[in-house]
Amino acid sequence: MKRTTVTLDGEAERVVEESGAETALRRLLEEWVMAHGESVDVLRSEGGRIRTLLQVAGEALHERALDIGYTRMAEWYVDTDPPRRAARDRWVGKEAERWAVEDAVR
Repeated sequence: MKRTTVTLDGEAERVVEESGAETALRRLLEEWVMAHGESVDVLRSEGGRIRTLLQVAGEALHERALDIGYTRMAEWYVDTDPPRRAARDRWVGKEAERWAVEDAVR
């Protein structure tokens, strides 16, 4: 385990504070923690909440990176096949809406 000092700006500070109160964010963090086999007790301390928020962010970024990688792979795969290209374009159109909604929630 590594110790580090982090200065939180206004938005980050607000998120950490909100995660410590009875809020929708707190309930989502509790669900995430339990889904990952941990006790919600880790959220009692500010440090525990910050660690959990970093883990959630890391997981979300990893999933997004995979989405981007799969999209690039699909582009490469369908470049020479017009029907596949059309199917890929339809898929990207649908996924772009979902990504926009997910990004707006953050």
